[in-house]
Amino acid sequence: MKLIVNTDGGSRGNPGIAGAGAVVYAEDGTELAARWDYLQRGTNNVAEYRGLIGGLELAGRVAQRLGERAETADVSVRMDSKLLVEQMNGRFKIKNAALKELAQQAQGIRRGLGNVTFEWVPRAENKRADELANRAMDRRESGSEGPDGPRREKPEQRETARPTPAKQRPTQLLLLRHGENPLSVEGRFAGVSNPELTERGHRQAELAGAYLAKRFAVDAIVASPMIRARQTAEHVARACAIPPASIDSDPDLREIDFGRWEAKTFREVREQHAEEFTAMMADPSQAPHGGESVDALYRRVTQAMARIAADHAGRTVAVVTHMMPIKSMVRCCLGSDASVYRRTHLDLASLTVVRLAGRPTLMLMNDAHYLEDLD
Repeated sequence: MKLIVNTDGGSRGNPGIAGAGAVVYAEDGTELAARWDYLQRGTNNVAEYRGLIGGLELAGRVAQRLGERAETADVSVRMDSKLLVEQMNGRFKIKNAALKELAQQAQGIRRGLGNVTFEWVPRAENKRADELANRAMDRRESGSEGPDGPRREKPEQRETARPTPAKQRPTQLLLLRHGENPLSVEGRFAGVSNPELTERGHRQAELAGAYLAKRFAVDAIVASPMIRARQTAEHVARACAIPPASIDSDPDLREIDFGRWEAKTFREVREQHAEEFTAMMADPSQAPHGGESVDALYRRVTQAMARIAADHAGRTVAVVTHMMPIKSMVRCCLGSDASVYRRTHLDLASLTVVRLAGRPTLMLMNDAHYLEDLD
């Protein structure tokens, strides 16, 4: 499947109020989906990156809705910012810290898709994305059109989960960590690596799915696009009598990008990258070389949490993801600092439950009793 994504962003004041726009087309030029994002304050380049991130996320969702796995989608991104095109193609270095973080986020989403290319186009060929960016600034709101129907959001509603009306059933998120994979067996960092579940991992996912089906009335499933999470989600879907094709994929639920620590053991990282390791443990804004900081992870995961809460208000949703995103949601519930990542433990295929009725509340963490009889 070939998807064409046009993105744009702008700022009135630079910095000042800003907006980002993205539109996804089929190869024949048919518009499939669009989104616009309002930023209360930002520069032109920040808005451009937010448009790119939004476009890549939207492409993944469109692919899913058309029956294709996000990680196999062929995506051509077209922008009128030569700077972003050169930076995303690796020809220009990124010196600004804020832009570097946004670029890393975009690259992380890119890795959850198939072949992605970046191409510069004249402004005249990017009018629709520019229109969407200006719509965000003019209306001071964010929203989308397709593939899930129209949606409008005030900017402040994108930061935390929306409060539910007093008489409405609270939204419940069943946060399930994926099952065992070859890297977890060897105790290696598995961020953007995309291993499949082991035989034991499949069995763990089956048991977790059976427990969720017995204990909860699961209305929907949202999963990270990574294979180990997707396979786990499919076991849950079958147990809960939900068609696997209806599983929603959210790129913001992917695991943290460990950069050059990827596929190394904890001991290897401490020995080979001692200064980098010490800095990251002390400062959540620091990231491994080529990777992602826990602060950046936290921001994207809480945004995903807000979207899921908005899309599934009053429902029970199984969210199949990874260790660090789940800990980010726990951090949000507790109002904790980044020490929560070091001071909490999550077993493979374990269940953590968050209830959203106003402020998010942690109801259960790291329940894996249903795996006790696993050989």
